[in-house]
Amino acid sequence: MMDQFIQYLTSNQTAMTIVGVLILFTFYLIFKKLVKLALFVLLILLGVGGYLYVKNPAKMSGSIKQSILQTREGTTNVIRKGKDAYKDGKALYEKSKRLPKEIEAVIDKAKGKKGEE
Repeated sequence: MMDQFIQYLTSNQTAMTIVGVLILFTFYLIFKKLVKLALFVLLILLGVGGYLYVKNPAKMSGSIKQSILQTREGTTNVIRKGKDAYKDGKALYEKSKRLPKEIEAVIDKAKGKKGEE
């Protein structure tokens, strides 16, 4: 059943286009809702921050400075970890590019020894 559906989609360009548009539209709707949620949360945070500032402005400036420092430290840590992960991934990719050649060399070497016996 699924194989027939996939075969139909691959042979019929119109059906493939319709399915592609539907998938893109679904992603658009999901992304749109996430953006709305993020804006709503930001609005709530701004409201709470404004309330706390009106309630005690002297304490708020120290809290803001502390929050900014914590955010800066956290961001720096995340960036550093991201760079480390990128370097590790790049090294792994380079190693994986060499691996098939090394395996082929070992197989050829084993074939050579087998032929000598």
